[in-house]
Amino acid sequence: SLAEGEIRMVQVAVAAGDTVNTTVSDTDFATQYTVAANDWVAGQVYRITARGVYSLAVAGHQLIYRVKLGTTTLATSTGNRATGTPTNVGWTLWADVICISAGSTGTAEIQGGMNEGPTFAPSMPNTAVVTIDTTAAANLIISVQPSVSNAGTGSTMRQLIIEKLNSIG
Repeated sequence: SLAEGEIRMVQVAVAAGDTVNTTVSDTDFATQYTVAANDWVAGQVYRITARGVYSLAVAGHQLIYRVKLGTTTLATSTGNRATGTPTNVGWTLWADVICISAGSTGTAEIQGGMNEGPTFAPSMPNTAVVTIDTTAAANLIISVQPSVSNAGTGSTMRQLIIEKLNSIG
């Protein structure tokens, strides 16, 4: 079957909370998209593309990125350790969230990946379906967790694009 896409959200400004540093906690970027209650149906796909820049003040610092629906983590980046002390290097995160079943104990499958500059491209593997509540509104969220609290180690999300793909055919 073919897919028809509809842009649901495009980030048009960098919000104050779209820069995360000076923490070691998993922190949600401020720009988020709310999926309406009951908007998910089996076969529904949300495509997420996020981009920004990151810096590492000290070699060996690390940033872990997550894709969430509300408080539920759908996927977590792996292998994301840059070399050296990069400053304002571009990153791109992409993920497809597919609703497998709808309801208060609905399920979703997510696969995605990341590219953090020229040194590596970590994946966001998922080995099982994730339980989601499709009957309640929830935000699609990108978060980041720095390995150290340092003003020079962090990430800024500058773009968030959410597409809803409708299966046709």
